Amino acid sequence: MPTLSRRELLTTGAGLAAGAAFGFAKPEAAGRFDLAGQPHTVFEKVHLHAGSVMQGFAFDSTNNHVYTAQVADTAAADEEAGNLTITRVDLADPHRTGAAWMLLKGFGHGASIAVEPAGTGAYLWVEIDNKVKTSDGKKTGRGTRITRFRFSAGKTLTRSSAGLPHYLPVTGAEQFTPGIDPVNNRLFVRCYRPAVKAFDISVFDLTRARAGDFGAPIYRNVPMPTPKVAGTTTARLAQGWAVLGRYGYYLTGRGEDASGHTSDPPRLLSFDLEAGGAVVQDVPMTAGSGRKYREPEGLSIWLPAGGKPARLAIGLASGTHPGKRMANLYYLDSTT
Repeated sequence: MPTLSRRELLTTGAGLAAGAAFGFAKPEAAGRFDLAGQPHTVFEKVHLHAGSVMQGFAFDSTNNHVYTAQVADTAAADEEAGNLTITRVDLADPHRTGAAWMLLKGFGHGASIAVEPAGTGAYLWVEIDNKVKTSDGKKTGRGTRITRFRFSAGKTLTRSSAGLPHYLPVTGAEQFTPGIDPVNNRLFVRCYRPAVKAFDISVFDLTRARAGDFGAPIYRNVPMPTPKVAGTTTARLAQGWAVLGRYGYYLTGRGEDASGHTSDPPRLLSFDLEAGGAVVQDVPMTAGSGRKYREPEGLSIWLPAGGKPARLAIGLASGTHPGKRMANLYYLDSTT
């Protein structure tokens, strides 16, 4: 099947004028990832700085790194306080011990983060201004704004650290998580809007967002799909989301118990932002089928260096001990 190159994705979008009112051109449907395609392994069984499950992740292809977010510890206090550990993993040697890390206090849950390469380092977009919410039957922290800062190994930031911006991309919303479409130079946020009691996606020009300008969204408040566990009325557990061009991608599901059973089998779906969030494809997630526990954790668009095609990266946690979880990354690159 064909794959999406940077050139193809940029040039095929030139003809669609649906975003002209905001001065942007929206990309045409040059292709979307085939979620039933063969998954490829990036790495497996990597121990991050903390022992909790990986939540979100994002790539710095310039320096061949992936940055991961976790709740700082397995303790409920860290979960509620929104304390996060960011680990920088070297893709050339992901199992190397002593990987660089940062501690973020009072930020949120880290289900999705974004990375902008900058020389030999990188800037991170992360949720901030934690607020305790009840999610999936337990108290947990969620960010009510987003922020951007340069990764600095060994440093601790708090929500009140000097120099941190506190952006509110969508008025009246909360539970923000950021991500980047690296092909189209866009920032997206998933957020919860209490007025409509629903999660949705908004997409912004990254250059404008970097300057704190969220006044001209390319896509505004597109509803997230609300899929149910097969044969039930129970909502599937949201675990990751990403956007590339006009398509969004959504990862759902729960980890397996000791017998290999789960009440919410991991699945991947795609949805069309141009069609109001209509679901396009919804399939079982086959990546990491040999891993124990196998909890889906995070999605990200990966644009490797050297002109290689864009990839949809999929995260999952493994390991039988709650305090010794491991990170696993896979990707899809087939398109349809």
